[in-house]
Amino acid sequence: MTSRPLWPLFRALILLACVVAAVLGCGIVAFFLLYKSPNPTLNPIESVVLRVDLSRHSQDINTPGGTDPRPVCFNVNSGDNATTIGANLQQQGFVKDGDLFRKYARYYGIDAKLQAGVYSLKKTLTVPEIAQSLTDVGGNTVTFQVIEGKRIEEIAQNIDRMDPSLAFTGSDFLALVGPGAASHSALAAD
Repeated sequence: MTSRPLWPLFRALILLACVVAAVLGCGIVAFFLLYKSPNPTLNPIESVVLRVDLSRHSQDINTPGGTDPRPVCFNVNSGDNATTIGANLQQQGFVKDGDLFRKYARYYGIDAKLQAGVYSLKKTLTVPEIAQSLTDVGGNTVTFQVIEGKRIEEIAQNIDRMDPSLAFTGSDFLALVGPGAASHSALAAD
């Protein structure tokens, strides 16, 4: 009985492995060429990793951090990055996971557009809504007209009678401009 050499079988297995590797390689290359990340500054691997992670947490991204519909002031300091902002958002109850906010902002390129300022946010906003809000400090302004000759106390009362969804009250206004406000600002400057 003569044994058949294993060489032809071994060659066929190597050829099959090469074909499978080539098909997988072409698929991966095609994926990276055809897939466009919303943030062009991301490298393809970081983009895929973030996309997979955000997909796994899509429910958390689209679920508000709280149920209180009243607006609350949220401060973004100059120099704050998405990590710091996300941690502050989580600490104040706007989001459940600050790191998820950072990943969302990074994936969509919002991290480079975040602006310092004071924002009026509601805890009923989702991560995408909050991220978008924090890119436009001017979109957060309220204009009201003051009749000449009104005392600051009357202005404060008018603020309280305005839109109840404002993130500040007449008391907040008085704290900024009322008696003793100059001494408070002088102390804050020290």
